[in-house]
Amino acid sequence: MAALTGGLLALTILGCSDPEPPPPPPVIPEEPAPPAFTPGPTLAAAIARVPDGWRARDNPRAGDAEALSEGEALYASECAACHGVKGDGDGPAAMALPQRPSDFTDAARWSATAVGEKAWFVQSGIPGTSMAPRDLEEDALWATLAFIENAFQNQ
Repeated sequence: MAALTGGLLALTILGCSDPEPPPPPPVIPEEPAPPAFTPGPTLAAAIARVPDGWRARDNPRAGDAEALSEGEALYASECAACHGVKGDGDGPAAMALPQRPSDFTDAARWSATAVGEKAWFVQSGIPGTSMAPRDLEEDALWATLAFIENAFQNQ
């Protein structure tokens, strides 16, 4: 027994005891959240041009089934060539434009402007871009925006 105890003592002293537990796995940092959308200088200038009366407006036709149907037809005739059938800025005319049209499926970009500002952009265009003014009656304007928000943001 003394030989066994002495042998264990010798093994312990020489580092032959129970192995130490393995080190914990390395901590892998989480991917940082993508940055929120920050308007570039052209859009920032366009936002600054929006009259306060428009900026504060809400869409009176939001969620209206008739407006969504009307807006879908208007979007197809007035917007889809540039902004695409899926609203992603990849319409057939987009390739010929100097800059890509807005991507309505980008939630961060969409939420960077108020609906009243969007309405102003449609009516007045955005200087320095290919977004030309659209001559829409007010009901048609709001129907188009109701469709865009419903189709591309409320998915």
